[in-house]
Amino acid sequence: MQYVYLNGQYARMADAKVSINDRGYQFGDGIYEVICIYQGKAIDFQAHVQRLYMSLESLSIRSPCSIPALQAIANEVYRRNHVTNGLLYLQVTRGVAPRNHLFPTPALKPSLLVTITPKDVLQKGRRVCVLTTKDPRSSLASHKSISALPNILEKQIAKEKGADEVVLIGPGGEVREGGSSNLFLIKNNVFYTPCLAPHIVPGITRQRLIQLIKEKGWSLKETTISVEDLHKASEVFLSHSSNGISHVEAINGIKLPTQGLQSKAEALFDAYMDFVYQTPISSSSLGKAG
Repeated sequence: MQYVYLNGQYARMADAKVSINDRGYQFGDGIYEVICIYQGKAIDFQAHVQRLYMSLESLSIRSPCSIPALQAIANEVYRRNHVTNGLLYLQVTRGVAPRNHLFPTPALKPSLLVTITPKDVLQKGRRVCVLTTKDPRSSLASHKSISALPNILEKQIAKEKGADEVVLIGPGGEVREGGSSNLFLIKNNVFYTPCLAPHIVPGITRQRLIQLIKEKGWSLKETTISVEDLHKASEVFLSHSSNGISHVEAINGIKLPTQGLQSKAEALFDAYMDFVYQTPISSSSLGKAG
């Protein structure tokens, strides 16, 4: 039986209800975060929550509670669900009001949802196939908006064509990111990733991997990447919360060079897992209960 937190109450998921006038339901007017739970630890919890609150501020959505209070709520949802490995989901919408495109005044009390779902996460050697497609999103793509229909449509098309993910391409032919992931490539032992911009999500795992690359003394360039660069790379991989790194084995049906377990991306995944194992429980919201 799965338990969730919704607007001040813990309830079974089947019993949790939102108003039909919630602006998240009517307009997709809200922000979300997905945080990896591994062996009872919420990985990079503080960074995810800080990004959530920055997005809320930039979109003029009130904070639902203090960060310590949100941490306590997440911990209680974890305790009630007995999930060791999975995904913690945080969602904040602008709140409930009669339907109107304009923001209600005064500002609404926001709606807060917290769930946790069991899932196999951080699996070494996970491989995916991707398709490239024109980026259909708006300039607000850097926010973790719950209004993700453009991403969903492209990912569904990719699935129907036998792929696992899309790689979004800008109008100038530049590679941006995956439908729900950031992108890296390796060429001549140098890591490359697109520069952050309004159309690229500032991924928490992306930033963690960049930090680890620098700590290892490996070369990294944040720069413009083309589709041709992807095909010329020795390795291409995606970064995201649920698995850390997923290795790209084919782009548009064209196989990339096969890498063994000693590949540079595999070494980076090992470094990421070292970080995960060394993360003290006290630095995450979870692990003390359940």
